[in-house]
Amino acid sequence: MVNGVWYRLHGASLPPVTEALMVGEVARRAALAHFGALGGGSSPVLAGHHGSGKARWQHQHAFYLPQDRDGDGRVDHLLIYAIAGFSPTELAALMRLERLYGGSVDLRAEVLLAWDDRVPGGAGAAAGLAATWESATALILPRHPKRRRDGTPKLTPRGEQLDGPEDQLRREIALRREAGVQGLPDPVAVSRLERLALPTGRGEIRWQDFLWRRPGGGSASGLAFGLRVTFPYPVPGPLAFGYGCHFGLGQFRPASGGSEA
Repeated sequence: MVNGVWYRLHGASLPPVTEALMVGEVARRAALAHFGALGGGSSPVLAGHHGSGKARWQHQHAFYLPQDRDGDGRVDHLLIYAIAGFSPTELAALMRLERLYGGSVDLRAEVLLAWDDRVPGGAGAAAGLAATWESATALILPRHPKRRRDGTPKLTPRGEQLDGPEDQLRREIALRREAGVQGLPDPVAVSRLERLALPTGRGEIRWQDFLWRRPGGGSASGLAFGLRVTFPYPVPGPLAFGYGCHFGLGQFRPASGGSEA
């Protein structure tokens, strides 16, 4: 069963990576439109829910992950991935996805690769494999970090702020593993990155510059962070966490340097 489809994006003007959420939203709408045109009815994997209900798939449904692969600060690839895998009709809909259009987004999509997670290394360059990963888009905290009445941070036994970015990332990794969704080990280290450093040396992007509000998408703290996380051994991607992670926020990439706060 195919778990992921990777596309190269083309357009007169590629959107900035700070608008990854917008591209992810448009990609989801396009995938659902193609699925409907094929007479597929409803698709919890592509939509993330049954009918009009909220997402109930514990992150097994599709992630729509816009990527900046050449490091120029603009979205040039798209990865659509689902741990649950795609049915033949869902895959047919994804293979028909040739244009992303909506709002300020107008892009052409070219399929590069489709793969099955059961085949070792099948994801190749699309998803990555590494022991250390770093933020590629802003991690938006679903909850506010906890403080005492005097304003001082409440700390975990590790000395990290309770519900701070490090703690929320560790907790989400553990919850996915306990639910049998994503078998990631506990990180051995989590540290903050001050900004997103573009690999080609074209400057840096502030995490708070990323768009994060989704129409009708629920609530979040709005606090944006970048992190570097190290696991005890190499783990496969894609990795995305936090609010909006199914639409391009909270993505991680194999580490290639960056300035720690």
